[in-house]
Order: sequence, then structure tokens, then C-alpha cells
Amino acid sequence: MKFLPLILLMLTAASCKKSKEQPAGAYVDVYLYANDPSFFPLQVAGGWMYYPANNNSGLKGLIIYRNSNEQFSAFDRACPYHTNESCALIQVEADNVSAVDSCCGSRFLIIDGQIINGPSTSPLIGYRTTFNGTVLHIFN
Repeated sequence: MKFLPLILLMLTAASCKKSKEQPAGAYVDVYLYANDPSFFPLQVAGGWMYYPANNNSGLKGLIIYRNSNEQFSAFDRACPYHTNESCALIQVEADNVSAVDSCCGSRFLIIDGQIINGPSTSPLIGYRTTFNGTVLHIFN
């Protein structure tokens, strides 16, 4: 019983350890229309586009990827390793399926947000999507 305070102190110290990873996203509520010219990069499976940052598009804007005719993926452009750093901005690479944060070097798949390599231990911050053939809704 005399070790209980020591154990509690150790647990408190461990829980206060600061992590660089901050995988929580921000408010997202975006509608894209298939007949809008800005939707053009998403017309075919494998297409992707950036959506600019604003009040309803995450922390630093979005990367939107078309997985199939009916399915899309949407991820925040903020690197989950250090979302608040100004340099932490995810950029799609020339292969059109991977993305990198040039600030920390973490690389991710834009197909599903999973980590390829780097210091990040969290995948890209993802958001929900629905598509009815005309309107793509991205939200959380």
C-alpha cells in the first residue's frame, strides 16, 4: 500500500508526456458538383485535387482522391505529425498516389491516408464522403 502514491505519480507523469502528433481534424462541410469545372480532376478513378483552406475545409485544406466511380477519399493537408507547424503541408507527389510533408518528411498514400514512412505514426486526417452521382459531400 505504501507504493500506491509512487505508482500514481508514475502514471500521472506518463500521461503528461507531450506528443508531437495531433491527429484531430477540424470542421469540414464541403459540397462539390460533378458539373462544376473545378471537379474535372475527379472525373475518373485515380484523379485527385486540392481543395483550398477556408472555414469549412479542415485545418489546411483538403486532398480529394477518387477511388472508384462511387467512392472518394478526403484528407486534411495538415500533417498529423505536427498539424500546427506552418511548414506542415501535405503535397501530392509526381506518382499521383503518395503525398509528402516536406517539413518532417513523412509520406502517405492518398488512396487511404496510410503512412508510407517518416516520423508520423498517425495516418492522414480523414473525412467522410458521400457521392450521389452529382454531388460529392465531404464532412465530419
